[in-house]
Amino acid sequence: MCGNACGPYPSATPVCSAGSCVAICAPGSADCNGMLPDGCETTPASDPQNCGFCGNVCPNRPNATPSCSNNSCTFACNTGFGNCNSNSTDGCEIDLQTSVMNCGFCDNACPVPANASATCANGACGFTCNAGFNDCNNNPADGCESNPLSDTQNCGMCGNACNAGQSCQNGTCSAGAIRQLSGTHTNDVTRGNTWNSLFADPVTGKVYWHAAYTGNTLSAFPDVPNFVSNTNATTINLAVGYEGTYHAALNGFLYYNEANTSNMVKVNAVTGQLVTSVNLPNAGYHNQSDFNWGGYSDIAFYTDTGNLLYVMYAPTGGNTNIQVSRLDPNSLGIQQTWTIPRVKVNTGFAFLVNGNFYIGQTYSSPAIVGKYNLGTSTYDSAYTNSFSPVTNDYVAHTYWDPGSKNLFEVTNGHHLIYPNVQ
Repeated sequence: MCGNACGPYPSATPVCSAGSCVAICAPGSADCNGMLPDGCETTPASDPQNCGFCGNVCPNRPNATPSCSNNSCTFACNTGFGNCNSNSTDGCEIDLQTSVMNCGFCDNACPVPANASATCANGACGFTCNAGFNDCNNNPADGCESNPLSDTQNCGMCGNACNAGQSCQNGTCSAGAIRQLSGTHTNDVTRGNTWNSLFADPVTGKVYWHAAYTGNTLSAFPDVPNFVSNTNATTINLAVGYEGTYHAALNGFLYYNEANTSNMVKVNAVTGQLVTSVNLPNAGYHNQSDFNWGGYSDIAFYTDTGNLLYVMYAPTGGNTNIQVSRLDPNSLGIQQTWTIPRVKVNTGFAFLVNGNFYIGQTYSSPAIVGKYNLGTSTYDSAYTNSFSPVTNDYVAHTYWDPGSKNLFEVTNGHHLIYPNVQ
């Protein structure tokens, strides 16, 4: 009819055919929605909904975004994924962030270092050590080069170097037996009463003392000379009371048995405030599994070379053998446990030097009658040694300081110090 002008239409030439307006699409364009006003709205060469021709929808693929290029369907991998098998059916089948065979990009296989398993995290290769091995030098070229059961430079854990002359046996630094002790002490300090305790922190060098097997205060001295001269002592008020005499100090913290419980406690050696309290399962306490002098000496703590912390105890039930556990100094979690074939209530005292526990027959004698090696898990019942005897021996505490190499013996109020024991 008059005045009915056709067009204009996008990407098309308007024409009148048989009395109706139609659009002739320009090359590379198509009218796929059949709506005249928007003309030839589609570019089939690049439209994934109409790829090559109207209605040809490019399919979705796993981990990919469909696209159309040069009239053919294709897809682009989503970030972090790859089409590593060149098979369009399964799309981008590989997670490049975690695949050890395609880490970061296709065909980038992560190397497998010695004694380790390869890992891929966030698209970067790494490794984890196999059980029984550690990476102590942080060198990926040699993987997990250290066996903590036998490496003298990293015995039991990275950085724990054994002293000269020691070997690493089953993760414990071990040495030959200590020298004969009798007559080799350099100090005999008479102080307090029969049931004193004397021990030192191998890291800070401070010396700690108390004069009873129950209480909630300790005396701290800057070092051994100050203890000997009884000078510059400070009093530590403990938030949790102790019992027994076999306490330990390590890196500014005190470790002992909480009174009338089987709890192991860690307190700040300056403020006396409680840091951690952990129950020692099945352990006798309060003279259930004590050394044979009593004194609530059921649960005993020791330190050893490498700033290692140990606890000695025995299960409830009376005539039970000695148990020794290595502890995590932070959490007080048990890392490893040994059984010494000797009944604890028939034992007078014990001390630890370089992986060897030395066992005393009775509190009323300075005689040492056995040695247990943690590295080999063997007990030598033929071993003998002896502290220096004093009048009316009553051995209430023995403790070796791996820092100074001093061995402390407390017997009937005498505090004997044996130097350079190792």
